[in-house]
Amino acid sequence: MIRIAITGARQAQRSAERAGREYASAQVRTLRKTTDWARSQIQRGLAREHRIPVKALTRGGRGNRGRVRTSIRREDNSAYLWFGVRPVALRYVGKLSQNRVGVKAGRQARRAGAFIATMGSGYTSAFSRKAGAQPIAPGARKPGGGINATDQYTTLPIAEETVALERADDVGADVQARVPERYRELARQELRFANTRIARR
Repeated sequence: MIRIAITGARQAQRSAERAGREYASAQVRTLRKTTDWARSQIQRGLAREHRIPVKALTRGGRGNRGRVRTSIRREDNSAYLWFGVRPVALRYVGKLSQNRVGVKAGRQARRAGAFIATMGSGYTSAFSRKAGAQPIAPGARKPGGGINATDQYTTLPIAEETVALERADDVGADVQARVPERYRELARQELRFANTRIARR
């Protein structure tokens, strides 16, 4: 898991308290925008390092549910971002293609011995056989009933092919190091906006 901490200066917090609601709102916007920026940078960094599309980390799917969590704390002018680094299913990396060697998806290298299969629930992905699994020949009866019309079925156990996010720690450290500068930049923008609103009153 990548954990990013975003904290504002205490002096800025006291100024916001004295200035009133406009400055306080500006600080919340700064925290929220910095958090959004950090999440985007993590996604792009992981995608670049592992040669996968950004959408593989953002699109809907059981692998991305709960991957990102954020928390903004107004009382101490801080925010936190948690980014899960569990592996990404190969099916989300790109269009799956089968050949005699294995399965390929997007720019990922071919996974030797892998195969494309559809589970009983309708979920289609790339899988590989584990020790003890045996392919079911076309025309043979599948476990649980039914005839295997193709060669895409196998006995269990099988495991879904995934891409491990092995460089997550490096990506997280890089983003964390750039957070203070980005926070200050956004804070200046939001304070200018707050001053404009105050001047119009």
